[in-house]
Amino acid sequence: MVGKSEDIACAVCGQKRLAPYFRLDNFFYHRCRNCGLIQTREKTSVGAGDDYTGFDLDQYRCFVRHFLLPRYRRALRMIRLVKKSGRLLDIGCGTGEFLELTQEFGYECMGVEPSPTASRIAAQKNRVFVGEWLDVRLDPQDFDIVSFWSVLEHVPDPLPFLEKVRDILKPDGILVLRVPLADGFVPSLALWIYRLSGGKIRRPLAAVYQTDWHYVHFCLYNRANLGRLLRRCDFEIVFQGKENSFDIRSLKYRLDYLPSNFALRLLVKVSLSLVLILARALGREDEIVVLARKKA
Repeated sequence: MVGKSEDIACAVCGQKRLAPYFRLDNFFYHRCRNCGLIQTREKTSVGAGDDYTGFDLDQYRCFVRHFLLPRYRRALRMIRLVKKSGRLLDIGCGTGEFLELTQEFGYECMGVEPSPTASRIAAQKNRVFVGEWLDVRLDPQDFDIVSFWSVLEHVPDPLPFLEKVRDILKPDGILVLRVPLADGFVPSLALWIYRLSGGKIRRPLAAVYQTDWHYVHFCLYNRANLGRLLRRCDFEIVFQGKENSFDIRSLKYRLDYLPSNFALRLLVKVSLSLVLILARALGREDEIVVLARKKA
């Protein structure tokens, strides 16, 4: 195994109490015995390519309209309870749909996006900085709101990422984010299938951790260690709630824009529809939405 687990520090608590968890191709994942964070320290895929290349962008925009926009509207209602106006920065803004929505409600919006393809689309209607978040230069205490949707799991070192978010927020600023939950039903099921098959059935787990994509999931959190990370960066959680990463109505759009054959997509759709029903019944949704306030 690459690197002894006792030599690796946890990205959340800093303890060197990591145990080998599983291996997917060149990615070795460890689990922190102290806080439960699942992480890999392999960074070979960062910036490896444009993750909006290789699938049908028109189909992807259908997925955005049918699935992401309703979620964005729910999140915006939550934000407006705390901040009805102000300067908003969306990190990993993609093709800019959340920025467009927030502009409709009077927020002054900007985005950060590393994908050349997505940033070109987003920049047609918004101001967008092209590049990785840590490379973007912004004035301190210049924003009221920072959002990032399904981004933090792609960050190998979340502490400096969130420290920079804190620094550019005003004293009463808020952040709002969505990340996958390691103990959700979908990740747990994928890991169970992987282990039960002796590591031969890898596709579900690879999909959860995106090891076959340009930007893998470097860290997978649970509610406790995510809260610990935010407190360590001087944020106080105001609201948190769980959601599923898909629903039955929009499942077609979520899968069809990915490069895959029809038979495989059909099998995945039927399987995930059943998984969704079980996840809701057990109260084990696989994503968490958090709104946190910068501590004074």
